[in-house]
Amino acid sequence: ASPTLADLLKSSTRAFGIGAVLAIPVFDGGRREATVAQGQAEAALALAQHRERVLTAFKEVEDQLVALQVLAAQGEQLGQASALSQQAAGTASSLWRNGLSSHLEVLDAQRSAWRHEGAALQAQAARQQATVGLIRALGGGWGEVPAPPAPRPVSQPLAQAPGS
Repeated sequence: ASPTLADLLKSSTRAFGIGAVLAIPVFDGGRREATVAQGQAEAALALAQHRERVLTAFKEVEDQLVALQVLAAQGEQLGQASALSQQAAGTASSLWRNGLSSHLEVLDAQRSAWRHEGAALQAQAARQQATVGLIRALGGGWGEVPAPPAPRPVSQPLAQAPGS
């Protein structure tokens, strides 16, 4: 019962052939083009978001580098001021011991030295915080340190040392 040419022209066979033609997505109302356009739009959006993240990361790194430069210069100036204040306090103390100045001048010089030293320490702490900020901006980070693996039980007893 192989089909002949006459059988192919019968109505039941024609219906099957038309159904197959209608199943081919030739006229889908632009759905395929819309799907392609949607995919292209999603890819463009992902690219734009990626570029934004990269530019933000570069800005954060640049901001931290500038902060480090400013804080380094400030820290050096405050360190020099602290050293000079310490030197002035030592000089005032020496003058007071020799009876050439009052104790109030020594106290003022010491207070100034401590104030400058505190400012220098604050600048040093700010610089360390900026360094941490730079490390984070560069992609460094920290999380919880994983716990070390539990020791495995020894399957064989240790050999006794000779003479034990």
